[in-house]
Amino acid sequence: MREEFLHFIWKNRLFGTEHLYTREGRTLVVIDPGDYNRNAGPDFFNSRLRVGETIWAGNVEVHINASDWYSHRHHLDHAYDNVILHVVANYDAAVESAGGTVPDTFIISWEARVEEKYNEYLNNPDIIACRNDLDKIPGFTQRHCISRMAAERLEVKTRRIKETLNSTNNDWDETLYRLLAKYFGMKVNAGPFYLLSLNLPLRIIRRHADKRLQVEALMYGQAGMLEPGAFDREIYDEYYCSLLAEYRLLRQKYSLKPAESWMWKFHRLRPLNFPTIRISQLAGIMSTGRSLFGMMKSCAGTAELREVFTSAASAYWNDHYIFGSYKKGKEKRTGSMMVNMLLINTIIPMLYYLWQGDRQG
Repeated sequence: MREEFLHFIWKNRLFGTEHLYTREGRTLVVIDPGDYNRNAGPDFFNSRLRVGETIWAGNVEVHINASDWYSHRHHLDHAYDNVILHVVANYDAAVESAGGTVPDTFIISWEARVEEKYNEYLNNPDIIACRNDLDKIPGFTQRHCISRMAAERLEVKTRRIKETLNSTNNDWDETLYRLLAKYFGMKVNAGPFYLLSLNLPLRIIRRHADKRLQVEALMYGQAGMLEPGAFDREIYDEYYCSLLAEYRLLRQKYSLKPAESWMWKFHRLRPLNFPTIRISQLAGIMSTGRSLFGMMKSCAGTAELREVFTSAASAYWNDHYIFGSYKKGKEKRTGSMMVNMLLINTIIPMLYYLWQGDRQG
């Protein structure tokens, strides 16, 4: 058995959904299995569970054997401190995180035919493994399924917009900023980017929007990347020292508290997706000095929207991917795929939510 099979079972809720219990004897309801993570860190982000009478939001880690927690060295990695459920096929050890938390354990099970079909698809040499089964599904059902999934995804996104609006007292600019930050992190760093937006309110950025260096200093500083030991080497280059000097003043002025730098993921990422690069690109968008929400609403079409949300990292990053490590390169601009992802996941759902409100009003 491969661990990826257990990921498949959890992601698609093929373990049955009624009368579930943790090993500790608490009832378990899987509200949302979470976002599947193929990179460093827990296997599923943003999961929502009801354990006993409490609803939890956090990450889920999946293993064949519970003791894999230790063989994979998760007990030394603070990225696993907010794991709210440890899903295992075989319970052979109690586990504890680096921060001292002990997650509940769910011993997962499944029907034999599910594993047989999974292995059949896995060993199928065709590009589309389930191609031979598609003909068994009526065309109308296929089209209906695709339409339904598209509608469901849009509903999920608009529901998150509503929840964020409620938490910001209907501040559309702050809501757009938070959601934009989340998707700048993509799947791997979505959580840290969203936390950055919470730790650095838009009202502070607005006061310095005409000075990009100060906006970047605020973002890198609040991300914990300007703290001693955030990187493997001492850094003395001019750009870094300028950021550090600016942040020290702004940190004192606004009584800011930086996040822990360990939460940022670099492992297995393409260098263009490093959070160091993405933070600078986000800072470029936030340094316009204008209402980003107003600019979004005034755009006549997707071409104008792409222009608003396309940004280049500062010139320093032309020859760097992390602080203090020179590597000759080129301008680091948000590519078309990145901009399209922002449009699909943030901008278009927000415009749709606005349109719904106007129509109902």
